[in-house]
Amino acid sequence: MHRHTLAALACPACRVALHQPEHALDHTPLIHGILTCPQCAIWVPVVQGFALFSEAMPAGTPDLDARLTALHAHMSGGTDYAQFVHNRHARRIPDSYAAFQPFNESTRAVYALFDLIRATLKPGDLILDTWGRTGWSGEMLAAAFPQQHVISVWEGNFDVLGHAGYAFWLKHGERAPNHDIVFANPSAGLPFLDGRFAFVHGLDSLHRYNPLTFGGDILRIARADGVISFPHVHLANSEPQPFFERGGWKSLGRAHQQRFELAKGRAGRSVIVASEARLFDAQGTLHTEPDNPHYNGLVALVPPAWDGAPLRTADLDICLPEARAVLNPLLRIDTVRGMALIDAQALGGLIDDLLVRHPCYTDRLARLNPQALDTTELQILFHLGQLRTLGETAQRLDLPFAQVAEHCARLVKRELIQVAPLSRAMSRLQAYYADQIVRPLAQQETFAYLWQLAPTLYGARPMLVAGADDSVFGWDEASMLVAAMRRGLDELGVRAGDRVAMLSGPHPVATLMCWAIWLNGSVVVPLRKELCDTPSALSSLLDHIEPALLLLDGARAGAAALARCATLLLDDPLDDAAAVAPLLSDTLGDWLDLPAVDEVHAKPVHPDDAAVILFTSGSTGMPKGVVLSQRALLQSGQLAATQFGWHHTDTLLSLADMHTMSGLRNPCVAALFAGATVYLPEDAERLNVGKTLQACAARRVTVLATGPAWLAMLNALPDHLLQHPATLRQIASTGATLQSSLHDAVARRMGVSIIDYYGLTETGGLCLVFDHAGASAQTIVSGRAVGALMQVCDAAGQPVVSGQPGQLRVHSNQLLQAYWRNPQQTATMLRDGWVYTGDLASYDEHGRITLLGRADDQLKNEFGEIVFPAHLERVMANFPQVSDVAVCAGPRGLITFVAAEQDFALTDFVAYCRQHLASSYVPREVRQLPALPLSPAGKLDRRRLTQLAHAPSESH
Repeated sequence: MHRHTLAALACPACRVALHQPEHALDHTPLIHGILTCPQCAIWVPVVQGFALFSEAMPAGTPDLDARLTALHAHMSGGTDYAQFVHNRHARRIPDSYAAFQPFNESTRAVYALFDLIRATLKPGDLILDTWGRTGWSGEMLAAAFPQQHVISVWEGNFDVLGHAGYAFWLKHGERAPNHDIVFANPSAGLPFLDGRFAFVHGLDSLHRYNPLTFGGDILRIARADGVISFPHVHLANSEPQPFFERGGWKSLGRAHQQRFELAKGRAGRSVIVASEARLFDAQGTLHTEPDNPHYNGLVALVPPAWDGAPLRTADLDICLPEARAVLNPLLRIDTVRGMALIDAQALGGLIDDLLVRHPCYTDRLARLNPQALDTTELQILFHLGQLRTLGETAQRLDLPFAQVAEHCARLVKRELIQVAPLSRAMSRLQAYYADQIVRPLAQQETFAYLWQLAPTLYGARPMLVAGADDSVFGWDEASMLVAAMRRGLDELGVRAGDRVAMLSGPHPVATLMCWAIWLNGSVVVPLRKELCDTPSALSSLLDHIEPALLLLDGARAGAAALARCATLLLDDPLDDAAAVAPLLSDTLGDWLDLPAVDEVHAKPVHPDDAAVILFTSGSTGMPKGVVLSQRALLQSGQLAATQFGWHHTDTLLSLADMHTMSGLRNPCVAALFAGATVYLPEDAERLNVGKTLQACAARRVTVLATGPAWLAMLNALPDHLLQHPATLRQIASTGATLQSSLHDAVARRMGVSIIDYYGLTETGGLCLVFDHAGASAQTIVSGRAVGALMQVCDAAGQPVVSGQPGQLRVHSNQLLQAYWRNPQQTATMLRDGWVYTGDLASYDEHGRITLLGRADDQLKNEFGEIVFPAHLERVMANFPQVSDVAVCAGPRGLITFVAAEQDFALTDFVAYCRQHLASSYVPREVRQLPALPLSPAGKLDRRRLTQLAHAPSESH
């Protein structure tokens, strides 16, 4: 609490100045202490820089230190508050009032007076904000009046922004430096000395607090020449149409006019009663209209010279490099079509109830809806939505700041954003109100941010459970071991930026090592385990990576002979003869005794530092290594956890290997954001569908992450072998096309929700979620972008119109930085901040994206027509006896490969194709296989199919 605030505080009962602790007199902020009223002998605690008049106690209260300690713990919130705010996203119930506050006319009516107010203020003047319900009004005033000092008052201690909430979101040192918060009940008397405030901002207060005392208290504490403004006063001039109930004390505008004109405390100031509607639209000049027909108004005491002054536009529009933007939560940005539209599902579907209370704003939105947005505007909005400043956005997009500021000024006028030099803390809190996601700020996006949250999110619950030996790792065990592993990495000479290669199945020590590597600033390089079967390929790849350390599980211990670096085994080798590297367990004891890593002198880890290199399958030539940053890894993990609704009561079982994006991100990052337990299965539980279901039942798994191939095997199980784990509520599928017939069959048989999502490793593994509802055999499933901008473009990189096919491109914070030591491939894939995926797509009039297949997978039939195999495969997969299907081009036309039941009826299948496909798309040949060939990543191996298509066959 700053000295400006301390000097203004008074006992709310006797109105004398409070005595301050001696150490508060040296002009340093008061963070902890007691303020004393000598007149009526009360103590007011100051805890974490907040004056708690709501917790005042009689002077002489025993055990003062214990009381202050308890208040400090109460303000800190502990595990309960952190879990409360971090898990609200799963409920999808935003705070509509708080989210909408920066945009509604009730808040913005006073903006029309801001230029006039600034002219009356001097540096150091005090501003009072009487309505600290959401934090916005105080932080907004601090941003709009940076040379003055703002004091906010709030009496509530509940929901997101009570005592613990203010200490969590807007703590001292993180909120605006010219802003303090006092907890007091204005109806019981304002705790300030007489004549201290040059501007009083009484938003939503005049009709709420005691009408017999509140207005008079404001006149008392304001300076004789101070501006007093009460935005959003419930007037009795008329009732709203359509009607809705309004709380608080209602009075005629003329009654407010007469009351303040009769008050001697107004000291010659003019009384203004104006409608919110006229101030919001900045119509004409300032003058009083007490009998206006609007039912909400602004009551103000202002200098007489203001009468007839022109009104400014009711926007902040302070476009400075350090300014941040709040995005309008009522609008949906359709990046595919380049449109901003009113979102019928905004704020948890409460938009209609909200807008009926704000007809002025409803009219404005109606005039502006819909709006076209160009690509630059879409990118600016995306980065502003990531809590970046205007200056950081310009830097990120490599644009001149003046160009970004010009765009932002136009976006403000079009109601897409509000812009002001807000504190980082308020920017983060305001975003939370809209989507219930606690986002790290841009400069915090490293694994260290997530690791610091872990003890709060987990408490005493397990982080990891290993199926192999039933070992359980809670925070105490995990943090101790990860800290030791960091010291061990340092001891082995593994520095920030060094690569650590890993050949391992799901393993608790491998997971712990990943966390230690990221905290160290080093780079995890998990490799495909099958590489051990081809030593020459593995050796070449290791030479390409140049790791500083190689980690191997016991099954891959023989690969130690290929290493040209330090090697450690995560567990005992399967073959004693292969024990050519030390066991990590033998060195871990020594690492525990090493001194802690010197964080002060260690190289700081930056969000844009590389965190992981994931190699593609490399079916031809050297695999491509996708380099992802710490920021990309964190963004992808948080997006998965929040988009899929994971939370602290979940247990996740992931079937993918760590060399894949989902296999690494889901258990190692996304689960941590959710505070979810990760179950690491044995190999038998991963590779056998029945044993997977048994593990889900035994370990009370709630979320299973897998792919379509596993779902197909699951669906092939007869009913008497199909186990239904009671706790399983969700299956997340990725990696290949999930046919709607398979999606619906598994969802129905298992009674679970199935999430089908898309994303290349190059795009962070998640950028599109499909909607299978209502899909049929004739349609390809479409979906919407999540956490990214997505566009369908022609060969020149220009967006195409709806319905036209083109290449899909993605812009986000999760994109690859580069291909490892492959600048040519990087330049092909990553251009102007966009990843060109190589996937063909189209979109409809609602902005839903349909994937048509890979650009290099498109076929030509015998008539020379371009054919997208995904559409044909989706139709054919709906034939009852077909479990999997693929189409490719053969020497004489299209060939269909089917994996089907033994009693597969070819004639019926061909008739089905002729019924549902155009004649030119009906395959000229059908070949039945026991199973379709898959790549090591579990995706359809189309190259192998093409080889089979050109080989002689005795099939149909």
